[in-house]
Amino acid sequence: MRQFDDVRPQIAEVASAYDFREPPDFIVSAQQWLATALRWLQNLLDTLRVHLPGGADTKAVGTLMQFALYAAGILGLLIMMAVVVGRIRQTSRARRKRVSGALAETIVDSRGWKAEADRLASAGEWRGSCRALYLSLLRSLDERGITPYAPTKTNYEYWYALARHPAIQMPFRELANRVEVIWFGDKAAGQEDFEYCQQRLVRAEEDIGQHSEARAAI
Repeated sequence: MRQFDDVRPQIAEVASAYDFREPPDFIVSAQQWLATALRWLQNLLDTLRVHLPGGADTKAVGTLMQFALYAAGILGLLIMMAVVVGRIRQTSRARRKRVSGALAETIVDSRGWKAEADRLASAGEWRGSCRALYLSLLRSLDERGITPYAPTKTNYEYWYALARHPAIQMPFRELANRVEVIWFGDKAAGQEDFEYCQQRLVRAEEDIGQHSEARAAI
């Protein structure tokens, strides 16, 4: 009879160096849940006599879990990048608002803002030039005694104050709406926006002038 060598010591030595680390409980649970779901789906398809190649084996479930973890990691990275970009944009807008606020303190009349609008337009800074036309209108309303200027007033408050002057109210609303979209939104301003705001300012100033003449005649 052939005698075989005793290899138990070698097997014991190899086994002693084997290091098996248990996977996290949530992965094990997820694998079991997916395996159960796939088996249920397989049974359902078998009942309906729909052939589906392959089965719900553990290796396939493990591969699926790896892809799911990679997808979750990529999604988390994209969300983090979106948050960072949003924060940068918010900081940039706050900086521009601080600069515009400082400028508003140095220009105190409608002519000054109109000159500032022309200067910005000649430099191709359409966004700032549109806002300067808007501020010129606000100052003009204050100078002609129609409604006082206040930096904290909202567009709606100005619009409500102009309810007794519908001829002025309409161009003001059109100008204010366009500037609001340009200044606080993501719309890139262009020359056509400047010309649009300029036309509304001219029309409003004509109505303001007629109002002033009517008051002087009383």
